[in-house]
Parts: sequence; C-alpha cells; structure tokens
Amino acid sequence: MKRLEEIVLNGHTVHGKNAAFLNSERSIPPKTPLEEKLNVISVPTLVIVGELDIAKFQEDADILSSRIKGAKKVIIKNAGHMSNMENPDEFNKVLLSFLAEHKG
Repeated sequence: MKRLEEIVLNGHTVHGKNAAFLNSERSIPPKTPLEEKLNVISVPTLVIVGELDIAKFQEDADILSSRIKGAKKVIIKNAGHMSNMENPDEFNKVLLSFLAEHKG
C-alpha cells in the first residue's frame, strides 16, 4: 500500500487492479470508537468470513465476534471475501441454519 501511494504521489499512473485497490483503501475510514460500542448489540449476530480472506478481514471478524455478545463466527472454507459467491452451498447452509436457529 505504501509503495502504491508513493507511485501515485510521484505522478505515476496506476491502472487496473492497483488503481481499484488504492481507491478502495482510501475509502475505508480509520478505526472509530464504534468498535467500543459493539457490546450494546443485543440481537443474534452471524459473522461470516472466508477462510482465504485477507488478514484484515479475518481480524475484523474476530473483533466483531468477540465484542458482540453471543455473536457466532463462521469461517467459510475455500472462499475469500466473496464467500457467498465463491462457496454458495456452504454459505447458504450456514445462513439458513443460523436463521432457523433464531426463528421467531
């Protein structure tokens, strides 16, 4: 990320995936005190993360599941950030099971 920013700041043109990555990283707000308020969530919460997702999203899933009381974290095997598309059968199984468990 730092190297990519240097390239852009020095006037080099970034195309394709690198440009998309840089733009998406810039749009992510810094950590906010909202993390500290996760413990007030009192509804059933399912945190889904792909087994192949990048470390940042793995860490975010850990934070969510540890700070939301009773949250259930599920790791979808053979999937990255788009687990609902990369392993739809497993994703749907997990989601439908969670919804059935919390019906009503």
